[in-house]
Amino acid sequence: TFLKKVGLFGARYSHTPTADGLHFVMRTINDDSDRVPSLAQLGFLPAQVVLVQRILRLPEGMVILSGPTGSGKSTTLRSFSRIWLERTGFLKRLLTVEDPPEGRIAGAIQTPIICDKADEAEVRRAWERAISSALRLDPDAIMPGELRDLISILAGIFAAQTGHLVMSTLHTNSALSIPERMITMGVEAALILDAQLMVGLISQRLVKTLCPHCKVPWAQKKAELSEEQRTYLEKYCSEPGLCRPEDLYFRHPEGCEHCRKAVVLNGRTVATVGHGVTGRSVVAEVIRPDARLFHLLKTGGKEAARRYWMANGGITRRTHLLHKLGAGLADPLEADETIPLDEDDVLQVEDSFSAQAAGTAAISGSTGLSEELKLLVSQAVSSGIEEGLARGLQEALKVALSALRQNAATRTNQSGSQENHNAGHSGNSNSGGGHGK
Repeated sequence: TFLKKVGLFGARYSHTPTADGLHFVMRTINDDSDRVPSLAQLGFLPAQVVLVQRILRLPEGMVILSGPTGSGKSTTLRSFSRIWLERTGFLKRLLTVEDPPEGRIAGAIQTPIICDKADEAEVRRAWERAISSALRLDPDAIMPGELRDLISILAGIFAAQTGHLVMSTLHTNSALSIPERMITMGVEAALILDAQLMVGLISQRLVKTLCPHCKVPWAQKKAELSEEQRTYLEKYCSEPGLCRPEDLYFRHPEGCEHCRKAVVLNGRTVATVGHGVTGRSVVAEVIRPDARLFHLLKTGGKEAARRYWMANGGITRRTHLLHKLGAGLADPLEADETIPLDEDDVLQVEDSFSAQAAGTAAISGSTGLSEELKLLVSQAVSSGIEEGLARGLQEALKVALSALRQNAATRTNQSGSQENHNAGHSGNSNSGGGHGK
């Protein structure tokens, strides 16, 4: 009853001994059972919402949500579950396996993990038993709260391969790191890099949302910034049609009456919180993998796969963040600590993402390349080489091929001259000696 009065579903508690006593963390869980937030309310962009809805319409496969602890994965997963249940008219069965359930999902069958939480081996066995048991309860979709180890991942794969939609979470730092993480945990690459099995790769972080009443505009804050900060923001917050430095707003250090909240204990205010912020919002990457992306991930690594994804309309979390910064929703300096504003530059091997089209055009217009060299250029372009480098490679190969042909022609001519010379000597011997052999 106390939890209901304060609007909480529960809390997650963890502690550890320290040299000075006890360190503990208690993370409260709001009770939003009757008002599970939509993806838009969580902060997803409209294009990302459409893509997630498309993924959740698939009859089977694995949808994996990644992010660090405290990044809102459980809330987003409950939103996914709500979308799936509403789409099916609550006529299909969604069964969850959670440790513990972090909020009610109307229409779902929610099962907790029951075991000695202090025994890690017992916890692993309990997860294995729970997921295996879930498959025997005739579900249409399964939501294991977390893929903790090889056993739980393999159980999820088995469920997806047998006609179920599986929605779960994994601790990784990016969407494209999800397959890599599973492989390092012991899953065979050939099993994971399958576009029919892995149907959704999603990564998210949370950034604080600014109080609209007291946020500080760029014009006012600019003078307080260091030269390094100004240069950094002017460089990485300048995207035409998306974000400009003058669009930026910053957190007010003291907050205002609209965002400050008093912490009351025994009728006495002991602290105030929420200075300058009103909540948190999702910054995400949403990927619907295809066979081409997984091929590049296997042969060219995450860099090649990332270039392909971005070239085909992928929205990076830095781009998602710029949408929020351009709308004045987040502090760029604080957000940079969660999603580095220079992340796309750091992860970008080349400046151009039109390599495939440019390289294809260059190859198709070339008549000087052998089929083997054309194939070599095509493979290089497919791996993500930028336009200029692709053209340079093509020209270099053409020059090399021309040189080889010239050398071959020269050797042929020299060989022909030598044969004629030898034939002349042979003819003289035959006529003079009378014994050609």
